[in-house]
Amino acid sequence: MDIKKVKEYFMESEEVFLWWDPENDIMSSIYQRILNLLVKQLGQFPNIISVLDAGCGKGRITQVLADLYNVTAVDISETMINYVKELDIPAVRVVKSDLANTLFLDKEFDAVVCLETLVHLPDIDKVFCEFYRIIKHNGILIIDFDNKYGFIRLIKDLFYFLFKIFDARYKAEREKREQIFRTLSRSEVIHALSRSGFRIIRIFYIGVIVPLVIKNTPIITSRVFKYVDWLNRFLEKMPIIKIFSTYIFVVCQK
Repeated sequence: MDIKKVKEYFMESEEVFLWWDPENDIMSSIYQRILNLLVKQLGQFPNIISVLDAGCGKGRITQVLADLYNVTAVDISETMINYVKELDIPAVRVVKSDLANTLFLDKEFDAVVCLETLVHLPDIDKVFCEFYRIIKHNGILIIDFDNKYGFIRLIKDLFYFLFKIFDARYKAEREKREQIFRTLSRSEVIHALSRSGFRIIRIFYIGVIVPLVIKNTPIITSRVFKYVDWLNRFLEKMPIIKIFSTYIFVVCQK
């Protein structure tokens, strides 16, 4: 699937709306931790007034930030945009747009937030350059992404490789998914941010151990995960080990 078809998928397909449910997903506790971290990090910069929620999805982040900032929510999906509009969040502007080519003004936002979205973007360099254009001088960009070398991701990839060998239908399904979802490495993202002009301020590692589902079968359930979360948070702070976290969260400045 080329870049054009990937964009068309997210613009027109309602599949995304059906499968993207972060509040009820097996990973919901991890997504909540990321959201809490976002609010805390934005709070470190008292001059932030206007925030762009880039790739707003169903508006989960928009609703939280709307109580604190002047928020603009943007997504390429017509279904997502209509859903967020129906939430009728006070004072939130909702815009349908491709993140690589928005119609926002130069230096329009104090901060841009892009969570659970980068893995679906065909060209992160173009998106980061666009973010750089629309963020004010000394403004903030906060992103996260699925770590290509996360411990759980490596386990999943091994199983997916084996399943694709023995199950032709599963292979076709995985190949489609891999075109609309791609993990990213820490160095790949940092280099792209640097090329765009951003300066890295902080990096956080989240979830060395997370709930795990293989071919619709829970391996590490949410209940089991609750009992090992203390270990998880310890491992996230360990040198070397933390680089195998499932998610990487980055705070940057223009």
